[in-house]
Amino acid sequence: MSPIYQVLKENLCNQKKESLGWMSTLVALSIPLILFLMIGLSNDETAGGYVLIFFLSIPICIYVGFSNTFGKMAQGSFSIIYNQAYDLIETKTKNISKKKNIKSKDVDKLVKSLETTFFEYEDVLDILGYTEDTLNHETYLKKKAIHIIPDIKITKKPNEKLHFRTHAFWLQGSPENSVIKDVGFFYLSNKRIIFIGNEKSYSINFTKITNLKLSDNYALVHKTAGKNDIFEIENTNSLRYFNFLFNKLN
Repeated sequence: MSPIYQVLKENLCNQKKESLGWMSTLVALSIPLILFLMIGLSNDETAGGYVLIFFLSIPICIYVGFSNTFGKMAQGSFSIIYNQAYDLIETKTKNISKKKNIKSKDVDKLVKSLETTFFEYEDVLDILGYTEDTLNHETYLKKKAIHIIPDIKITKKPNEKLHFRTHAFWLQGSPENSVIKDVGFFYLSNKRIIFIGNEKSYSINFTKITNLKLSDNYALVHKTAGKNDIFEIENTNSLRYFNFLFNKLN
């Protein structure tokens, strides 16, 4: 899953959980109160049973209230629905990528059909683009090919061309001791590395980069000054293709 939409999922899941905190608290307080009233209204023969249930219910109700059981249930259900919607967009992208000469109106129709309450039109387009880019990276890597890609998010410098695009986490520090700075769009041009995040935008000219190291899921960028940059890239082929391009362009 795209890191951008992984973060969105986590945020929405937490919202779902917090939105039902009141229900967990209400149930936790209501059950002992109801049992207490039943004890007062019952006769001597049944009162003992209600008293036992009352004391047994107390730890359960405390757990329900403090752990927000109903919120967790809503969180889990939403997570499943979210994953299914994302997977459907990914599957549809893989299907249309096999077709040639797809008309823009057909893409528009597809995108609209995949909209949900949490994936708006632009979100669906982003996921489509991310999935298609990932598929292309695998193909380009096999062919050792360099392509120019269009993108409206980047203000390019004179004679600058974009060659790589994906979604990534941006961190700073070392792999064992790093701080997440943002999540967003990650690019490589013939002049620099570019990051357009939800909160921050950032770029590193090739002249400022002293070394680039790859691991299983990230690229570690050493610079002439300042903290190291770490870009976490989910897809292995995308990461390897980025490394191939960097070595060719730098």
